[in-house]
Amino acid sequence: MKSYRIYLVVIAILFFALIFLEVNRPEKINWERSFKNSDTIPFGTEILFKHLPELFPKVQIKQNREPFYNAFSKDKNFEKTTFLLISDSFSTANFAPDSNDLEHLFKFVANGNTAFIAANDFPKRLLDTLHLELKLNNLIKSEVVDKEATKIVELDTLTINLVNRTLAPIWYYRLEKETGENVFKPQKKKPLVANILGENKHKQANFLKVRFGKGYFFLHSVPEIFTNYYLLKYPSNPYSAKALSYVDSDTILWDEYTKQGRVGEQSLTRYIESVPSLKWAYYLVLLGVFIYIFVERKRKQRIIPIINPPANDSLEFVKTVGQLYFQKGNHHNLALKKIHHFKHFVWKITNCFNYL
Repeated sequence: MKSYRIYLVVIAILFFALIFLEVNRPEKINWERSFKNSDTIPFGTEILFKHLPELFPKVQIKQNREPFYNAFSKDKNFEKTTFLLISDSFSTANFAPDSNDLEHLFKFVANGNTAFIAANDFPKRLLDTLHLELKLNNLIKSEVVDKEATKIVELDTLTINLVNRTLAPIWYYRLEKETGENVFKPQKKKPLVANILGENKHKQANFLKVRFGKGYFFLHSVPEIFTNYYLLKYPSNPYSAKALSYVDSDTILWDEYTKQGRVGEQSLTRYIESVPSLKWAYYLVLLGVFIYIFVERKRKQRIIPIINPPANDSLEFVKTVGQLYFQKGNHHNLALKKIHHFKHFVWKITNCFNYL
């Protein structure tokens, strides 16, 4: 009993030690490219969103959580408004605009407003309308060393800068976390009808200003430069502040619908899916429920007890009685009992014959 208690104490100590280590373990850096204005992770945009009032002190900052169709509807009059969207994807996101949304975006810009869009991909209709193409340059490649290993070879590092040297430093901004870069180029057999505002070190355009109707499209193919990571890396000379200095509006409409959907779209299930630890815990619970249902689906009944048949102890009884008489040594009494038993047997036989 004492050793059993010792085992329990050891197990309890190990259990609480594991909890202590888990709680005090350094949290892993989340490198998810969310671009949400509420995320403090490296590739969130919380810092830029909070500093917009400082960059534009006389400009009204609003947040959009509606589809373009609703945000740019006819009953809303926009004057000198900039629609600002910074996202990993503008064409394949969960809440990417459809053709109807893009039509309202075009009307919004054509009426004299501005759309500043920074993303790694753009809808084909938008690029075709502006006579542009998006080209991807791979910055790394993998080489097979043997059957069990591959070697990653860095071909180049993404570097960007603004063309206007009065705004840009003499050095290029290095984005060492990127494995590829997107650059703009005109469609085949068509001239580039845009002003190049930014480029990489190979003089390939990644930041354009395109006139559309009475307004302008600002297209940027390196949205990572606007995130928390690179704002903190270059705090004294932030690229994002210089790039946004081209915006001249009375109102900035910061878009979060493309990344987070409508207000209330962040349901409990979506939140669980967004946190890896909660997501795996949720999957384990579902797996446990499934296993329990599968194993326990058969009807249970109480255990049927094993009933042994009655044992025939007649022979043991005779032996026991014989041993008793043998030990007593009273042979006369034993002989009288045998005579009595024989007379009883003869009487039974006689009665049988009389019955016949």
